[in-house]
Amino acid sequence: MEDYVRHLFAYVPAARLTTWTCGHIIPKENLLVRSLSKSLDGVELDFSFAKRDSTSLINALGLCIVDLAATIPDGLVVFFPSYAYLDQVSSQWQKPLRDGQSVWTCLEKRKCIFKETKGSSKIEDVLEQYSKAIGAGRGGLLLSVVGGKMSEGINFSDKLGRGVAVVGLPFPNAQGAQWKAKLKYIEQSTVVRGGSISQGKAAGKEFYENACMRAVNQSIGRAIRHQNDFASILLLDRRYSTPRIMNKLPGWIRQGLDEKNAGGHFSDVVQGLEDFFKSKV
Repeated sequence: MEDYVRHLFAYVPAARLTTWTCGHIIPKENLLVRSLSKSLDGVELDFSFAKRDSTSLINALGLCIVDLAATIPDGLVVFFPSYAYLDQVSSQWQKPLRDGQSVWTCLEKRKCIFKETKGSSKIEDVLEQYSKAIGAGRGGLLLSVVGGKMSEGINFSDKLGRGVAVVGLPFPNAQGAQWKAKLKYIEQSTVVRGGSISQGKAAGKEFYENACMRAVNQSIGRAIRHQNDFASILLLDRRYSTPRIMNKLPGWIRQGLDEKNAGGHFSDVVQGLEDFFKSKV
């Protein structure tokens, strides 16, 4: 909302603007939200561009999802920040670990795996197979991408989305021509309106982060589609535990994500999931 007020209605006096927000249709006990900062074996979940290529991090992520897939019933959708990173992670997960098994093999023992591919025209086929696997009681793990076709316009209601996990923060490429122009405009327009250069930089950063979080919010909203629906949302990155990022989540998500359970221990998160789904049986 801040972006619309600041950049679309900059000419309107603040006293003339009124903003308001609605809560979600579901009762809060139908939603479990947790952020994770570390894996079970203590690997920090930091998927920033400088750190996300780490083999140990990617393997730790995979083992986290193995445990989540074993705990969350029916369908689990995992959103990655880009197709390139999803491909990189998938490739690493298929390599054997020290015990000879791969993460991919471990995942297949929990649920049937489906993967969104860039530019594919077979999205409907993937969704149909995913739905059939869940309907047959085998469960489904859908690996998708924030901003991809699965995150926009596809509803994962009921068993199709008992769990939604987001890996990292999907920041757009700030070095691309389009984003360079956007950020330059934000910075310059802030100065024109009487702000300092540092305030212009801060406004650009805020706009950039908000674009990222709008994409995250759109993805996690895929799981809750009607009043009686229930689901879990897992935010897999230490940065989701920071106040700056937490405050950019929708109110209905924030009400289930406070300092008590933000960045909690992985074992506590798994226990919380077990208790949550037992209460829904």
